Amino acid sequence: MSAARAKPRNESFQATELLIRRILCPQTHGNLSDSQVPLERLLPPLSSSNAVDLQLYAVTAVVMRDFVYSWYGKITPDQTFVEETIRIVAHCTRELEQRVRRLDLELLLLHEIPNIIKLHIDAFRIAYGKGGAAPDSNDPEILYHALFPHAALSPAPEHGLSTVEQIQNEAAYRQLLVQGVLAVLLPTEDLQNPCLRILVTDIIADMILGNGIGAKASAGWLVWEGIAKVLEQQQQQQLYQNGRKGERKSNIVTQQLTGFSSGADGKPVSTMFWHILQYIYLLILGTRFLLIGLWTAASSNKQEDDEWIPVPDKDRPSPIGSKVEALSFKRPFLTYSVFELLSLLLELQRRMPWLTGCMSLIRHHLMDGIMKVGSTGAVLDKFLRQTFQQQILRPELLPLALQSVRNAIFPNNAIGPARTVPLAHEQRLIKRRAAIAVLNTIPSSLSSHFLFPARDTFDRDGSGNTPRTPFASSATTVTGSAATDPPANTLLTTGTTPISATDDQKSLEEDETRADDDKDRRRIMIPDADPQREAQLVDIESVLSLFGNQYMNKHMLYSLIELIIVRLVPEIQTKSVRELLEEREIRC
Repeated sequence: MSAARAKPRNESFQATELLIRRILCPQTHGNLSDSQVPLERLLPPLSSSNAVDLQLYAVTAVVMRDFVYSWYGKITPDQTFVEETIRIVAHCTRELEQRVRRLDLELLLLHEIPNIIKLHIDAFRIAYGKGGAAPDSNDPEILYHALFPHAALSPAPEHGLSTVEQIQNEAAYRQLLVQGVLAVLLPTEDLQNPCLRILVTDIIADMILGNGIGAKASAGWLVWEGIAKVLEQQQQQQLYQNGRKGERKSNIVTQQLTGFSSGADGKPVSTMFWHILQYIYLLILGTRFLLIGLWTAASSNKQEDDEWIPVPDKDRPSPIGSKVEALSFKRPFLTYSVFELLSLLLELQRRMPWLTGCMSLIRHHLMDGIMKVGSTGAVLDKFLRQTFQQQILRPELLPLALQSVRNAIFPNNAIGPARTVPLAHEQRLIKRRAAIAVLNTIPSSLSSHFLFPARDTFDRDGSGNTPRTPFASSATTVTGSAATDPPANTLLTTGTTPISATDDQKSLEEDETRADDDKDRRRIMIPDADPQREAQLVDIESVLSLFGNQYMNKHMLYSLIELIIVRLVPEIQTKSVRELLEEREIRC
């Protein structure tokens, strides 16, 4: 990498380190001798990786500066509270790291988390009539809550309006969840301080879980905006990494490819030749990777083979309130729910039933055939697990992921300005922007096959003569659903006070913004977009609409948080908060 290309990364690293020194180490800030001391010698380690510590300390510094110093600095300039906070954070993160090392990340990421998302999608589509049912269209939240219940979100809101009882249940659930985690992770001397315990509980339960996740992160438009920002940032980074050298090489290759022509029709002859060579090269690489991986998996020693034998796991609990099944054996890799989730999102059962049938038949023969190469501990099963461990669960990917999340939440190491809830047509624009970002990420060769082809851009009457309205909503487009796209103002909460628009206000807003909506949607569209691309964008929007209802998103997010917490702290499932505190000889 050239010096010019590495310069922005060094500047970002220096700015982050300067922020940490200024906020968390104010006694050394400005001292030239202390500024040369590495951060790992000034601050307690948060994990076993310095790169991970840098990202975690950057988040801690932003939170301390914007949420603690804003009121604590007015009381006293003493830094004891900051030092104690850092010590508590370091103790909790090191304890969590040890628990993560004992966690089955493969099962959690590929089976349990996708299983909860599957439950959300199934309940959502049934609630809005996607599954062929005939629900009450005025209260889809009630049907969704009956299909995917959660104690914190009971009773379901009527006509998009949350009840006081539901808000109180949600607040009590967050308090109980955080108190159980702190009763296990906090040091004993800190648990003995009731003021500190209550302060930390309120900050995490109300500020992070309540205001951050329950009121903001669960909003559908914010989910779409987050998807758009993450994908757009990755695309910009990819373009930056390619650089001018990549552009020059592509120009040279293009000139070489177009240097010969067939004469009669002017088509380059060498283009097809180079494409054939490229496909042959990719085929050789794929075959080599597959053969080496299978050979490595087959040559495992006997001791490693014994680890793959299904063993009863009585210590693995199921999360409270969720429908994740209790697993008593090591699941085969091919039976993980992530494959069913991808099929459910793409709706392959409806679009390509022949493909789902073929894949199910292949999996059946791999799992229960003569050789059973896909069963637990077999060659193919080992190969898939080793590939996942080496390519996905690489330690160097965690700092990059934390940095991306930090940049999205705290751009330029600062909390972004407060966002107002966008109007209905603005939320649809955000969804279209996310759909464009998703479509630009998918290779055209895959999107043309797994998204709607050109023939689906016409009506289903089979004539193929009447094109679909290019800017129709997801509820009346190629998805064929009568109400897949939930109303934008179905449920908007601020954490304590519910907000619901009346029917008259909704109709008036729709009349006033319909013309501006069409203009804005055309403005963000690619010029001269062909019908196939427009149908693909509408198709992606129908998938994004699955996460457009805030109340339903809360079910999924709270279930995911509960699942992760129970896996990391399984003690809270079988014991109450009082029992956990009594075990550590602490009076409630």
